[in-house]
Amino acid sequence: MNNLESITASLVREYLHRHKCVQSLQQLDVEFPRDESSISNRSKLASALKMDGLMKVNKLKKQPYKSVLEVMVSNFVSKNNPPVIVGNDVGLPQQSVQNEDSTKLEPSQSENTNKNNYHDTQHVDHLPGTNKSANVSTWLHSEINQTGDLWNDLKPFDVSQSKATSHARPYSAVQSTNKHQVYRERSKTPNMSSRNMDEANLNRVVDILSLTDVTEDEPTTKGNISSSQNWKTTKENLLTHDTALTSFDTSTVMDLRNLFFGQTKHGFSSEWVNQNFGFCNCANGEPNELRFGIVQNKGGPCGVLAAVQAVVLKHMLFIENTVVCPGDLNVTDKQRTKCLVSALAEIIWRSRSAQTTAYLALMAQRKQFTLPMLCRSDGVSEYVFLQTCKSFEELKLCIEQNIGIYEKGKGSCILLLFSCILSHGIKQVKQDMDEPTGHIMGVHNYCTQEMINLLLVGTATSNAFDNKIKLDADNTLYGVSLQSDVGMLSLFEHYGSCTIGNNYKLPKYPIWLVCSESHFSVLFSFDKTICEKLIKKVFDLFYYDGLANQDEVIRLTVNTNANVCKHDDNDLIPPLDHCIRTKWPNASVDWNDTDPIL
Repeated sequence: MNNLESITASLVREYLHRHKCVQSLQQLDVEFPRDESSISNRSKLASALKMDGLMKVNKLKKQPYKSVLEVMVSNFVSKNNPPVIVGNDVGLPQQSVQNEDSTKLEPSQSENTNKNNYHDTQHVDHLPGTNKSANVSTWLHSEINQTGDLWNDLKPFDVSQSKATSHARPYSAVQSTNKHQVYRERSKTPNMSSRNMDEANLNRVVDILSLTDVTEDEPTTKGNISSSQNWKTTKENLLTHDTALTSFDTSTVMDLRNLFFGQTKHGFSSEWVNQNFGFCNCANGEPNELRFGIVQNKGGPCGVLAAVQAVVLKHMLFIENTVVCPGDLNVTDKQRTKCLVSALAEIIWRSRSAQTTAYLALMAQRKQFTLPMLCRSDGVSEYVFLQTCKSFEELKLCIEQNIGIYEKGKGSCILLLFSCILSHGIKQVKQDMDEPTGHIMGVHNYCTQEMINLLLVGTATSNAFDNKIKLDADNTLYGVSLQSDVGMLSLFEHYGSCTIGNNYKLPKYPIWLVCSESHFSVLFSFDKTICEKLIKKVFDLFYYDGLANQDEVIRLTVNTNANVCKHDDNDLIPPLDHCIRTKWPNASVDWNDTDPIL
């Protein structure tokens, strides 16, 4: 934490403590943890702000301000209306001081006089509403807009030398119908300074004030003032939103780690942390038919990547009609990003169980909390916060506003799984599994069937067969109960280790995840009729593996009428052929002059 952030956080904490805003103070400690640079002594805080003199004057007032923040703002406001100092009192507007007898004003008169000094804005002790901290940010932003001089006044603690890096949450996509404007238009504000702050300085001020996230006492809404990496609002229209932000803390991380790894001390490997949903690009910019494909960096999260790739292809080929034939696979950046947004929204929204809301996991630029000593930091969990979305449209819009986190950031597969698991419910995920005490991360950090089922059909069941199998009166195994939009084929079925049901073999769209040699990849077709039981005898399938560094899409021609005899065990048969024949028995597979993947 740099010096500016430390001072600002300490300033806000002191205000919340002085006004006994316990819940807001606790929430601030969760989202902006204290560290060795935090200032807990009031006199040291005043010294850091170069306000020792102002604090001494404040003590001599008849009604001194409770917090350093109020003294600071009072000083800022008074610079627009220069005060006349009478005796030991400071801050009265000049027009209210007629003579030395003004120091003998009645309490009611003094209170009214002070109110005038705030340009019709109430003293922070008397802000309307149930929670003072929920209003102080609105009031403070308003005062900044009125004075136009805040940035110069912050220079004493060397803000001009610090980097204006925003550590606030990404700008919320959904705007409340009850939103209120915290930056008032200059033309409507009386007694305004004529100088405007430039946008860079304004953004720095927003960064400072955005550290005071607000939690209201009443259960209706939770306000949040945040800045965005993609700043699309004007400085006159910075709005608060009532979209609730659900707490993501150490307790949630512990529950998730138990679910993933079976113990809390384990964290995600670097292969998971450094993976995102970035697409394939051609280095020289020439046409590239693989631009539709998501690139996998290293082994591990292939199941998540293949599941997202399959749903992206569904939208490209059949929903958005971005691609209608193999020659159209060279999609634009805008087209593929749009399909990625739709795919992520669909996967998360489908994962809800009985809940009416979905949770979108996003990453902040700074830690939101500190993990216990015995829990290994993984570089993702401590930076996560959640956005609550109450409708599919709201979820999709929020993903669109923050798609850079998923497409170009890190930990994207982890964020997607967090979103799906929390939307489904950790307890419900455990109930879906055959072994409630099991975990959904496989050995060597591979994806399990529970993880794949959660992404494809929205339930974390442990099997791929249709519906359920009752073993005895007390034991039932659960599989896939509904026809999936995209399917799945597995080499394990060829070896007799598992059963893939028709809900996966006959999906709604001709797209299949392929599990072969503990790795997931994707098969797809442009012809929806091959999903039907009675199909044409010869058709093409296209194969994509995000880890294989392909330089072109592999086209396979499948002939279901070939009646291929069983091969000798010593024959080198591509595993992909075996996977295809679990759906189309005895079919021939022609690799069309491409070297088969063995």
